[in-house]
Amino acid sequence: MFKRVLVPLDGSLSATTALQVGERLADRWDADLHVLTLIKQGQIPSGVDHIIARQVSRLEHRPRVDIRSLSYSVAEDIASEFDRIDDTLVVMSTWARGRSAALMTNVAEDVLRLVREPILVLGPDAEIEDDWPSGPLFITTDGSHFAEAVLEPAVELAALLDLEPQLLTVIDPAGVPANLDRVAEFNAVAVLSEKVEAITGKPAEYEVLHGQHPAASIVDYAERYGGSLIAMSTHGRSGTARIALGSVAMDVVRHARCPVLLGRPLLDEHT
Repeated sequence: MFKRVLVPLDGSLSATTALQVGERLADRWDADLHVLTLIKQGQIPSGVDHIIARQVSRLEHRPRVDIRSLSYSVAEDIASEFDRIDDTLVVMSTWARGRSAALMTNVAEDVLRLVREPILVLGPDAEIEDDWPSGPLFITTDGSHFAEAVLEPAVELAALLDLEPQLLTVIDPAGVPANLDRVAEFNAVAVLSEKVEAITGKPAEYEVLHGQHPAASIVDYAERYGGSLIAMSTHGRSGTARIALGSVAMDVVRHARCPVLLGRPLLDEHT
């Protein structure tokens, strides 16, 4: 169980969706909600404290609000705050352009690299319905060991939220030999389903999608079947499904209507 939900805010409208998610999770787990806003020294934008105050005033769950000057960089300061308290989950928006130290395109990836734990990321198209989270949690794989790194934390998160974990993989028909039968296509996710069963006591449902654009296939499937969350590794090696998950993951974040749990394998730094 998480003790704290840490939400970096930059004063932008799109970042408020991450704040909504953070509040829902903090309420569900009776965890502390901590809002962190980082401002470049000597460049304090007028009224940013009032913007943040307005954003948090809409919440029922009263968070701790911490507005401070940058010490190093946005990602490094977020990671430093993450390390201060065990059992912290970072929930943040990406590609938000705010009036303070904006959470730019690569900050979420930099935070993930520094904290070495999965983080929950919301892209510009993410929308949170009143009943969120209620649909399945989709765990994507490309058949590689790298992609499996997010499996255990995703299954644990699904249990904490009473969600059903389901497995997805995408195969590009153009990259699969003509004589590859359907049994082989399902092999990677079938193996992972057994690993889920070892954790939860029951196997996870799985689906193999076919398409030349993995991110679009994943996003469309999650939206069609009411996914509450998508979980993926940010660094994969081309396996059965032939997905380069590093670029696909951020493409999914960019277009997904739900939050995305991003994990980065420890082995990644050696490859």
